[in-house]
Parts: sequence; C-alpha cells; structure tokens
Amino acid sequence: MADVTISSLPLGTPSGNGVIPFSLGGNTYQAPISGLFQNRPAFFVGKNNGQLNPVNGEVVIFNATEVNKGYFNQGNYYNTSTSTFTAPYSGLYSLNVNALINQTGGYYYILLYSSINADNYRAISYMDGDGRWRTSNISTILNLRSGEEISVRFYRAGQSSISIDNSGSFSGYFIG
Repeated sequence: MADVTISSLPLGTPSGNGVIPFSLGGNTYQAPISGLFQNRPAFFVGKNNGQLNPVNGEVVIFNATEVNKGYFNQGNYYNTSTSTFTAPYSGLYSLNVNALINQTGGYYYILLYSSINADNYRAISYMDGDGRWRTSNISTILNLRSGEEISVRFYRAGQSSISIDNSGSFSGYFIG
C-alpha cells in the first residue's frame, strides 16, 4: 500500500480553490472539499415559543431542532441552550434569520451579534413599528474566525409593545 501525503495544509483546510491537494505514490492529486466535508457545519433551527416585550440586546431564542419539523444541527455547532452558533473553522459562512415581529410605535431591529467583532454586530435588519406583523430578514455571507460566536439579538426604540412570533428560523452553513 502506498503512503498518502496531504500537503502542508491541515486535513480539512480549504486551499482557496475548493480542493485539498495530496500526493499518492509520487503523483499529486486534488480532492474536492465537498467529498471531505461530509459533516460540513450546518444548522437550521426554529422557535418553540414566542417572546413578549424583549429588552434591548436580548438574544432571540431559536431552540427548536426537531428533525420531524425539518430542523437539523449538523456537527452540533449550534447551542440551543444559548441560541448561539460557534464557527468551528475560519472561513465563509452563509447565515440567515427570519423573524415575525409586531411592534406598535417606534422602530426595532434585529442583528447578528458577534462575540469577537469590534462592533459586535455583523448584519442588521431594521423596521418601523406600525402595529402590524412584519417579517424581518437577514441573509448574508460572513467571514468568521474559528471560535467566533454568532447570535441573533433584538433592539428597539420608543415605548411600545412588542411580540416575536414562534414561527421564525435561524440557519447557517460553512461555505469554505
């Protein structure tokens, strides 16, 4: 049996062009990352309960992971206790948030909150509070660092009544 030598990149580290170079029996080959990332970090979680009158900076709770509802947590990098995703690798991630919110007066916004970004937020969705149910969406690609934690946070301005429905979702996956 011939020896297999992976390049100087750690196993599972993308080379930037979607492949991992390796040599076998003196020949050099390139393995597509998709074949090596069978357990690519990915999650899709929902809300079990609504939230009434959250305070500024409160984490929006996404803790529904029932497979029979289509939810999943591949690699277990999403923590349902803290509603936080922890990036296991540095690289690009696609992250998406959908939240159904009703606020009377003022305005509100949801944001992707970072544990290590200098500004602490990475993406934002802003809406006027007009007393109707509105869907707030964030859909973005972020360059995260290994160990960076991302949560969804809620902020508002003005004295008003706010409800976050239980039909929202938070999802993400490692691109490379």
